[in-house]
Amino acid sequence: MGYLQKHTRLFEFAPQYCEVMESRVNDESEDDANTSRYVRQIITKFPVEGVFQKLYTDAKFKEVQLECTRVLYINGVEKKVVSDHVVEYTLEDRVWVLCLSTRKEIPTKKRCTYKVVFNLECNKAWCDCKLFECHGIMCRHLIKVFDIYDITEVPEMYILR
Repeated sequence: MGYLQKHTRLFEFAPQYCEVMESRVNDESEDDANTSRYVRQIITKFPVEGVFQKLYTDAKFKEVQLECTRVLYINGVEKKVVSDHVVEYTLEDRVWVLCLSTRKEIPTKKRCTYKVVFNLECNKAWCDCKLFECHGIMCRHLIKVFDIYDITEVPEMYILR
């Protein structure tokens, strides 16, 4: 960043703001160009990954891929039938921490549980972790439940344009 400091004067703000916006547009244009030039390879065999490979920019697809790889750390704990078309899963997941020296996230021995409510009629699911609501990508818990039911089509609500 480095465009604005706490001592930036008001008359300096407008030109610097324009510079920031121009830089952001250039970065997005570069990302779009890279997305059309390079196709990131699929790492897992989850159908969700293939769907998002075709739809998202490279940067957003990397986030989806990260979630797909972390599905491997999830264990199903409990399945509860709520109604004819609604099932609630309790999933156990590892807690991930950021290693300051390597700047990579690593799994710990600690576990956390999440609840996923899945509607079999419309193939929609909701998860406690709220990753989709916060960051706009399907969380690994939703991907796990979609994999359990062998769902290959991603509902429109999970595809952000």
